[in-house]
Amino acid sequence: MLVWLGQSASMFGSTVSFIALPLIGVLLLELSAFEMGLVATASTVPGVLLSPFSGTIVDRVDRRRLMIGADLGRALLIVSIPLATLFGVLSMAQLIVVGGGLAVLTRLFNLAHMTFLPSVVEEESLADGNSKLEASQSVADVSGPGAAGLLVTAVGPAVTVLVDAGSYVVSAVSLARVRFSSAASAAVKPRGRSLKGFWRDTVTGFRLMWTDEVLRSISVSYASLALFAQIQMVVYMLFLVRNLHFPPIVIGLVFALSGVVGFGAALLGGRLAGTLGVGRLLVLGQGAMVAGGVLLASVAGSTVQAAGTMLVAEAFFAIGMSFWGVGSRTLFQIRTADEVRGRVIGASGVLTGVLVACSGLLGGALGSAFGLRTALVIGAVGMLLSLALVLRRRVWMVHLDKTKVGQA
Repeated sequence: MLVWLGQSASMFGSTVSFIALPLIGVLLLELSAFEMGLVATASTVPGVLLSPFSGTIVDRVDRRRLMIGADLGRALLIVSIPLATLFGVLSMAQLIVVGGGLAVLTRLFNLAHMTFLPSVVEEESLADGNSKLEASQSVADVSGPGAAGLLVTAVGPAVTVLVDAGSYVVSAVSLARVRFSSAASAAVKPRGRSLKGFWRDTVTGFRLMWTDEVLRSISVSYASLALFAQIQMVVYMLFLVRNLHFPPIVIGLVFALSGVVGFGAALLGGRLAGTLGVGRLLVLGQGAMVAGGVLLASVAGSTVQAAGTMLVAEAFFAIGMSFWGVGSRTLFQIRTADEVRGRVIGASGVLTGVLVACSGLLGGALGSAFGLRTALVIGAVGMLLSLALVLRRRVWMVHLDKTKVGQA
């Protein structure tokens, strides 16, 4: 319960910062579009560079201490912004440093948390635990942006990000107060601090992930889906505003309503995992996301018709993300041995991270060269093709497979 409450607070704070941090560049530093893009791109580089080694780091240290350190480090990075604003020394370079630091620490925290959860939750309850976390994320996605807008209007973006800093402190305190059984305590002990064999351990994570058909199929399929979904997202807002002339209030309302749908789907995900199996839930979720992508590419007609199609598309996305999140997270947790879990999960996300980092330039280029609608269609076709990679019997029936990857 403490872990869930701490994570819920952190998720809310992060959605507030998702809105407030870019507004610091726009409103306080008055950055140009190119400079904003530079900040966004440069901020992702450290996380992408770290990603191949993050799993090995997580497997070699005390995971709880790593998460607490990551929370406190992120809080300090966030606090540096209002302090710099107060003394009149805030700069674009600082935004890049803060963004890069947040990317690194968030990558380590998320991976450590995913590998840590099986140490405090029984295996048969993992799907329910992951379902609650997805529900919290959905609530944060609905409430965070609105709260950020009100706070930015009232106190400015630099002060608003302190909400995020506070949420990280709450998360750190909740993790520090968690108590373990003797078996769980043994499971979260450090794996060793020596750097000897670091590269070998890193390679082992990639090898174990790639040689297991189920984990390989899921990893490659989702990386492909994420690439083409992000291509759509790059041009999506431009398409809604410039081609369909949607007012901001309509866009906001659609996203808020789809977030409510996602919340319901997240609560349902844990039960469906027990009924259908995590493999089927995962495939169902990816199929729903593909349906959402196809509908987005077909948005047309009057404002009411287009908004209706967009709402259904976003609802499919929300349902798909919730089902896929619960299914994939639970599957990786129960299919990997504790001593290699960080490395295997870390390896599975590397391809996704690299492709998503490239998606902004690719989506922008496609939209400029062939038009916004064409870019949306290309994204939808790519998402549809990615689904074929995960439509395998071993994935569909994985609940009957008791394999533990990396178990001695």
